[in-house]
Amino acid sequence: MGIRFPPPLFGINNTESRSQCFVNIVEAADQKLSKDELIERAKSVLTKSDGNSYSTQYLRRIIHTYIQLGVLKEGDDHISVYEFATDWQETKIDFAEFLWSAVKRKWAIEGAFPDGIKGLYDIHQVVKHAESPLPRAEILHLLETDHGYEFNTEGIRGYLPLMENLGALESTERGYVTTAPSRFSERLRNADICWQFEQWLKREGANASPPSDRVKRDLGKYVMYRECGGHGRHRMLLDTAREDYLDDSILTDSASAQLRRADKYIEQRNCRRELRDEITDRFDGIDSRLLSGLSTTALGQIAAASNEEEARRIKAGTGSGLSWRDLELKVPVNRDAYTFPDSFELYEWQREAADRWFESTGSQSEHGIAQVITGAGKTVMALEVLQEWLKA
Repeated sequence: MGIRFPPPLFGINNTESRSQCFVNIVEAADQKLSKDELIERAKSVLTKSDGNSYSTQYLRRIIHTYIQLGVLKEGDDHISVYEFATDWQETKIDFAEFLWSAVKRKWAIEGAFPDGIKGLYDIHQVVKHAESPLPRAEILHLLETDHGYEFNTEGIRGYLPLMENLGALESTERGYVTTAPSRFSERLRNADICWQFEQWLKREGANASPPSDRVKRDLGKYVMYRECGGHGRHRMLLDTAREDYLDDSILTDSASAQLRRADKYIEQRNCRRELRDEITDRFDGIDSRLLSGLSTTALGQIAAASNEEEARRIKAGTGSGLSWRDLELKVPVNRDAYTFPDSFELYEWQREAADRWFESTGSQSEHGIAQVITGAGKTVMALEVLQEWLKA
């Protein structure tokens, strides 16, 4: 089973003019408008190309999309707009910036549609890495073959025009091209809360704190549901991580579209920077580039080294995630090292497999899969590999 692409976006065409219409109606009202009242007022402003009015049902679907985009803000019993809509109306920001603020606020900060952020990023990556402009059908095909997506009959409806309005893509006669590749790759990645946590845990390791065990648990469930094609209620699992990662002031201040991390994550980032500076100041032979990607714990161990030789030895045993150094620290000092009994001998296939694990002929060393029938001795073979690795 592949990953289900996020649900289609209905009524994205004429995005700027429709956004202008809805925002004008809301801001011009002398009282709070319900959704039904907004629909009735929009009927007299939004018309078809032949001059006829849209149906109530059609406008209801469109307004639902513009609430989903963050252009409109839905309260308990009324429709309003975010403060950055006023900035757009007063020409303090252009429409593309307003729309990005709306999407980021609604989809990422409020967590209403995190899968949409990932969908936009994956589309952008497909077009960004293409050697020539891509038509819509080719984008759909590459999302399926390269990213493992599955689609309903609507495909990627609404996403390409949305990205055009954001300024991320441009439509040409031959297909779509990116406009500012690096800028939008960074924007979309920064707004992907799940990806931010994946990078954090990759660097700091599974035992890192923050985040809490509850955040890690819910984040793992969210990824499993998403990768198995689930959409809908599973997004609530990401709320635990989102509320932990973002500063409380951002979550409660609906006027802001800035992604500000909680103090505990900022403090740990600053701690890593200070440790890197301390290490490079103390040890002339260690360049800051050698410290890139190391966890706070690993940097602290290197900084505490008594000399550069010891620092380099610690560095050699560290890395992102669970490292050799981490394993060493988990071993009780009074426990004898593990060894096989003197009379024990590996089977011929176990010895061959263990030896081949460290070879690089034809494939990368220390990578591979041992495919053997149940009960043949894969665990014993793995213990031999681990024992040799620790001796290296």
